[in-house]
Amino acid sequence: MPRYFGLAACCMIILWLVWVYRNTEKGETKIPYPDRWRTKNTSQNWTYDLSLPSIRYALPHVVQSPKSLSPAFKWSKGRSQVSMVLGIPTVRRDNSYKRNYLQNTLKSVFDNIQPEDELDSLVVIFIAETNISLVKEIAHSIKAGFAPQLESGILEVISPAVEYYPVWSNIKQTLGDSLEQVQWRSKQNLDYAFLMMYAQARGTFYVQLEDDILTKPNFVATMRDFALGKIAAHEPWFLIDFCQLGFIGKMFSTSDLPVLIQFLLSFYNDKPCDWLLPHVIQTKACKLEQDVKKCQKELWIHYKPSLFQHMGTHSSLKGKIQKMKDKVFTTHKNPPATWVGRSWAILSEMYSRKPQ
Repeated sequence: MPRYFGLAACCMIILWLVWVYRNTEKGETKIPYPDRWRTKNTSQNWTYDLSLPSIRYALPHVVQSPKSLSPAFKWSKGRSQVSMVLGIPTVRRDNSYKRNYLQNTLKSVFDNIQPEDELDSLVVIFIAETNISLVKEIAHSIKAGFAPQLESGILEVISPAVEYYPVWSNIKQTLGDSLEQVQWRSKQNLDYAFLMMYAQARGTFYVQLEDDILTKPNFVATMRDFALGKIAAHEPWFLIDFCQLGFIGKMFSTSDLPVLIQFLLSFYNDKPCDWLLPHVIQTKACKLEQDVKKCQKELWIHYKPSLFQHMGTHSSLKGKIQKMKDKVFTTHKNPPATWVGRSWAILSEMYSRKPQ
């Protein structure tokens, strides 16, 4: 019996030595912490003492379901590496107002994208509903009118999983607003963040639109060339504003989206998205003693005349009527782009890739 006990003890010591060897790097034993990373080129796990920023801090409930950060519904051909991604969130409005906003918006978008820009653009429709039957109904209505665009890959349709959202009855009331209004604007912030997270790896620039707008001819090339002109001139910018209303026509470099996404997730319950946006710019551009409106102009560029006009009157917030119009939107056509070759040269230099 003692001999068997000694043999078992030797086996335990050998196993312990193997564990120490496998978990030691340059003489330092690695202790497993919650934040664990696997290197790209090896199967080795790296662990850190620091807790890295994560979506789980803003939305702790998402860790309870692996479905929470994947679309519940998705029609996609996988187009990527385009220069322009257009994000359009949409919801079902009050049934008493059967306005076909989305269909009219998509018609305006595709009518005014030039043929030479079609292969270098991506339009993502985000159906911000969690009832899968309703999502499919809206998706099939899109397909009925825009099947060629879905087939070509320029148009994609996604919707979020119900697990992505918090329990709305637990949301805090802020700014003295009604619970219904706080829930509506908090959900809008999370909708925009989801859409941006989905879009950020798909192209060079991202433009936030709405489902009830009118576009101007040649708007994609106009936006792209204006942004690339600023880059070529080494003029810094965080946001280029192609519409003076709300969040419509707001362009960002996709490399800057993580900052905005983190801001939306961190303060989704506190303020509406178009109120949060100036805070992002102020934090990046302004000193404490500076005039906010003046210093924001360094990174927030307003393009005029506007390329988008708000056309809807019935908000997605039940019972809310809004008749906002962009006063610097005109109906005259934009001049054709005159330096497309120069645009591709800048894109190639910036990202060392060509559009697919």
